[in-house]
Amino acid sequence: MAKLSAESKVLRIEQRQNQFVVSDDSGEPRTLYPDGKKHTEKDVNGKKTTTKSEWEGSELVVETKVGHSGKLTESYRVGSEGKQLFVLSRLDDPALPAPLTIRRVYDRAEAQPQTSTK
Repeated sequence: MAKLSAESKVLRIEQRQNQFVVSDDSGEPRTLYPDGKKHTEKDVNGKKTTTKSEWEGSELVVETKVGHSGKLTESYRVGSEGKQLFVLSRLDDPALPAPLTIRRVYDRAEAQPQTSTK
């Protein structure tokens, strides 16, 4: 995923059997396992990160350990009409004077027609 401050115009989510693959404009996919267990992987800079994802009601909540003492909490929620996705990101880090919160809203893209080449 891109940096927290980067503005992503597109968010693509692919649901697989027991995971979600989320990618944005950066093209770096991020795999989320909503099983409540901690999963370790490397970020785009090659640093090891620990992430835990689980459902809390209708929201997918993702907690990622950042650095030695910081935490990034992201919640993904579909709007009541199913046409928008709300993503709330909150960075808690002792180096910051207060938590940093960013709210993003994505509009649902219309399905692209399948084209066949014969």
